[in-house]
Amino acid sequence: LQPLLNEQSIIFSMCHSVINGRHDYESAIELMASGRVELEQIVTHRFPLEDIQTAFDIAYKKNTGSIKVQIRS
Repeated sequence: LQPLLNEQSIIFSMCHSVINGRHDYESAIELMASGRVELEQIVTHRFPLEDIQTAFDIAYKKNTGSIKVQIRS
């Protein structure tokens, strides 16, 4: 058995903006709750866990057309 020598961490960025005193996540929640946005269309790419590197590559490259890249276990 090979010992596990590399410990990996995934650090997610977290940011939002405020326009006219209203947070953007408040607008997003309102749109989702109203049904005016088809949420399934936001996920443009789906990958199994074993293809995680490909998923990150697709999400990173801006010419792929990715909006939301989903990784499934």
